[in-house]
Amino acid sequence: MSEKGAGGRATYREAGVDTAQAEAGIDRIKTQVEETFSFCPEARVCLPLGYFCNVVDIGQGMGIAISTDSVGTKILIADTMKKYDTIGIDCVAMNANDVLCVGARPVAMVDYVAVQKISPAFMESLGKGLIEGARMAGISIPGGEIAQIRELLRGVHEDSGFDIVGTCIGTVRTDRINTGNGVQPGDVVLGLRSSGIHSNGFTLARSALLDRGGLSLGETVASLGRTLGEELLEPTRIYVKEVWEVLGAGIDVKAMAHITGDGF
Repeated sequence: MSEKGAGGRATYREAGVDTAQAEAGIDRIKTQVEETFSFCPEARVCLPLGYFCNVVDIGQGMGIAISTDSVGTKILIADTMKKYDTIGIDCVAMNANDVLCVGARPVAMVDYVAVQKISPAFMESLGKGLIEGARMAGISIPGGEIAQIRELLRGVHEDSGFDIVGTCIGTVRTDRINTGNGVQPGDVVLGLRSSGIHSNGFTLARSALLDRGGLSLGETVASLGRTLGEELLEPTRIYVKEVWEVLGAGIDVKAMAHITGDGF
């Protein structure tokens, strides 16, 4: 395969994301991180690294599932369009959906918002998405952090750079952690429809659609019935309600995966 991909397809590498190097970097830090598992023996880590989230045993048969994630370069689409009221939904979704994958019920998320320059109007708009995402996931946002780090960020417009990261926790009985180990050939695979590209893989999407495809975010796409920018900003679907309806019905769900950039 050439650097531009077979058949001229856009690739992550061409877009500036080196997935091979990322895997190598993860391998190097993985061993170091796993050393920390013994640092707090009264809160046993239940799973090896590599799942969508991990679970910490807090005793009496209960575990706290924990996951952290960001929205990624979808933020650049929001910044270009100066539309910030849905990106918070994406932040909640990327975290709550991951917590679901081990069979845990998401209960709370804290957020970290970094900005080039603080703006009350921007924070209010960002907060609308966070609140709506929390409502959809059925979680609280009991705290967070705002950092003004002008030197570290660069936005599309002057002083508009920002980033948002969330850390979500959930609860699960330690004897009901879903590890996927029971999957066998012949099992039924059920897919829940996404709301679009979701919130990972936007470096590749922007490269393919804007740089290589020559499209613009303000361009109306007839088949979509709206502009490309509006389509790309469609919030990530939050699957908490649907998944818990399935689990509550007593269906034997052997494994769950949140398909985003490399969810397979």
